[in-house]
This record gives sequence, structure tokens and C-alpha cells, in this order.
Amino acid sequence: MKKVLAIGVFLMGVNVSHAQLQKIIHKTFALDSAETVQLDLYGDDYVIETWAGDNILTETKIKLYNASKTILKFFLEKGRYDIEGKLEENILTLRSIDKNRPPIKNKEVNCYEVISLRIFMPDTFAESGGGGRLSWTKIQ
Repeated sequence: MKKVLAIGVFLMGVNVSHAQLQKIIHKTFALDSAETVQLDLYGDDYVIETWAGDNILTETKIKLYNASKTILKFFLEKGRYDIEGKLEENILTLRSIDKNRPPIKNKEVNCYEVISLRIFMPDTFAESGGGGRLSWTKIQ
């Protein structure tokens, strides 16, 4: 009986050590006088959906494996997943703060991270291309 209990406790510990951490970050960007929105984001694995709102909403979902809450908190505070908006001459550019994301290590073990980004673009904007960067223009 003691062996079964010891094995059960051991397996619970193994299961916890490989647990997944998850964090969802929402951020809103006011369009103000923007006629065009340009996207300069890390990677190209993001989804754009239109919605009836009058702001842009981003949803960054972070899943981190083989890491502690402290490691996730550190990278959140460092701005690894942050997006900033900058308005210049009627062009709002959304860009990733950190475009150089080396692998995360925890005690010589690589932590596996999955990042998914959804961008909710107002339905008053339409995709317009734009010199290698995805851009959206206000519908007149």
C-alpha cells in the first residue's frame, strides 16, 4: 500500500512539473485620426477578425510549458509579448516590442511556448496590402 501511495505522489509531482502556464493579454488601441493601420508584428502567425467596434483589440494568448510562474511573470514584465501603437500622420502602426525572442530555458531545459495572437479590426477598415507589411485602410 505504501508503494502505491509513493508512486501516486511521485506521478503527481511529475505531472505538476510539466504543467502548462497560460496567460491572456488584451489590449485596446484607439484609432483617433488613423486612416491606415499597419502591422509590424513578431512572426506571421496571427489572425485578423473584423468586428463592429470602433477600436482595435488585440488578444495575445501565451502558453508556456516546463516553466514556473516566476519565469512567465519575468517575461511578461520584460515586455516579451507587448504590442505598442504609434500614430504618425494618420497611420497607426501596431508593432511588437520584442521581435528577438530567443528560446526560454529553465534549468538547462528549453521551455516550449505557444503564442497565438488575434486582432479585432473595426469593420470600417479593409485589407489593403502595403509593401511587405499587412495594412488596413479606412473605408470611405
